[in-house]
Amino acid sequence: MKSSLLRINVYQIFCLIIIVFCMSNSYAAFFPAFHLEKNFHPENTVQVDMELNKRCEIQSHIDGQPILEIYWLNNGRHKESLSDFAMNEIHARLKLHALSSDKRGLKIQLKNLNELNHNLPDGIIEIETLLSEKRCKINARLDLGEGHLMFLETIYSELNLFLNVPTGLHAVVLKGKNVIDGKTINYRMNVK
Repeated sequence: MKSSLLRINVYQIFCLIIIVFCMSNSYAAFFPAFHLEKNFHPENTVQVDMELNKRCEIQSHIDGQPILEIYWLNNGRHKESLSDFAMNEIHARLKLHALSSDKRGLKIQLKNLNELNHNLPDGIIEIETLLSEKRCKINARLDLGEGHLMFLETIYSELNLFLNVPTGLHAVVLKGKNVIDGKTINYRMNVK
């Protein structure tokens, strides 16, 4: 009887080791890429996170699209799901391109730029993942033209309001840090 109990315990421990090993090799977690803000209910931001594995590779669905987690971050703390309307609005303004072959890069096209006054060469956010201090990190780089590059942190929408009701877009401000010196950049694009 002791022998069979010992075998079961050894078997259970072996299974547990296998499960832990498999989970450690398939580890994936979400990391922040950038967020969206607006002047209407500014306490509510939209956070865009990407799923990365332990090698900091962007994880993807079967169709090759990256796995994103996009959600409301109310008062900077409480996560809430986006409505279908809000999600459709985001997809109308951001177009995802295919992952790079090494799965450490992704391009996101800012759409509807023809409605804004700007000098952006192409309006492409280049997502790059890297391992920094034993942790995965995401850089969202944007070419502002004339050799100026920024690490994008926020896309801020300034809406026209009438009686505290949004009536249209007034401007978009791209907020982040200069890639070279880390100084703050606010790149403003007014509606035409």
